[in-house]
Amino acid sequence: MGSATAVEPECQCKDNATGATYNFCYHLPVDPSVRGKRFDCRYLPQLKRLRLIGNLNNDYVWIEAGGIPEPTFITAASDNHFLEVQRLIVDFQRVLPNKSVVFYDIGLSEDNAAEMKSFCNVKYKKFHFSNYPVYVRKLKEYRWKILLIAVSSNIRFHESEPKCHALSLEHLKHLAEGRPPVWRNIKYLKDDHLDKVEEEAVLCALENKCLVPDGSKLFCKFNDGTYDKRVACHRYDQSLMSLLLTNRHAYNVKLWTSGVEDCFNITPGAITRTSPKICH
Repeated sequence: MGSATAVEPECQCKDNATGATYNFCYHLPVDPSVRGKRFDCRYLPQLKRLRLIGNLNNDYVWIEAGGIPEPTFITAASDNHFLEVQRLIVDFQRVLPNKSVVFYDIGLSEDNAAEMKSFCNVKYKKFHFSNYPVYVRKLKEYRWKILLIAVSSNIRFHESEPKCHALSLEHLKHLAEGRPPVWRNIKYLKDDHLDKVEEEAVLCALENKCLVPDGSKLFCKFNDGTYDKRVACHRYDQSLMSLLLTNRHAYNVKLWTSGVEDCFNITPGAITRTSPKICH
């Protein structure tokens, strides 16, 4: 997927504004001859707006000159998860007091939206469903998660685990101690694998029956308490990302899992009322 040089005509989508042609078929990374049906070309403007294709600025960020770019923390919620997301914000304020989290409103009442805007370290934004196909509004299909790359609101951060803390620029330089020229040549560029997975995921989220195939259901019922049987449930965004990442890394899960499980725990259903600090 992405910019096309020599691509089968049935996979091509053309940007009428620039004349550029893009490959809108999914190709299996381990065997590119295996490809899927072309995604609808009408999603090309959305990919351009999200800076997944087009004239991208892929310049290197030199560590010596500009430092390591700060990550952006993003989450979202509607009214039925307002208590959980408050708990997440409490954790951010406690563990990362000098950082901000961008909160996207995907269905808050006026009162809850006003309360969210009052919290410290929170940048409130309204998610514009009008930019996307109408079915993106179906929150339980979780297309919005792919589009926002949202942090799940039931993740709790740990502050005591040393490997959860950021590496400083000086620490990175120390790793190359004794080889002075090395750190001067360290540069950061967003991984091409990540770019492609993100592009593929967004296209699937925008295509009506890609993320939500006919007959798919969310809930998994394991009657005997074992998890080694096929129960035909579908976790939408989670299933999609697992599939894309597994395919991209030759089915080796160790190549795409984070290895930072000690930094957080997942506590679904935790709705204890804990209010974040208020600044506005």
